[in-house]
Amino acid sequence: MGTDATLRGASGRKESANRGVGNAMNAEGKAAAAQQDAQALHLCFMWWTTLLDAVTPDDAAASASARGCS
Repeated sequence: MGTDATLRGASGRKESANRGVGNAMNAEGKAAAAQQDAQALHLCFMWWTTLLDAVTPDDAAASASARGCS
């Protein structure tokens, strides 16, 4: 009977370790998704500012200067 209890304990520890690995992988995936979202948002912002600069050429230099792109 001691062997059965030992095996159950080892199995429980293995399952717990597997859950920990799964949780870490899930967190890593969420972090990667958040980074991709931030990059997409940045590209969208840059696209819109470029479009606005093209639509309002008189303000293009001021807009670029305000963004630090002089």
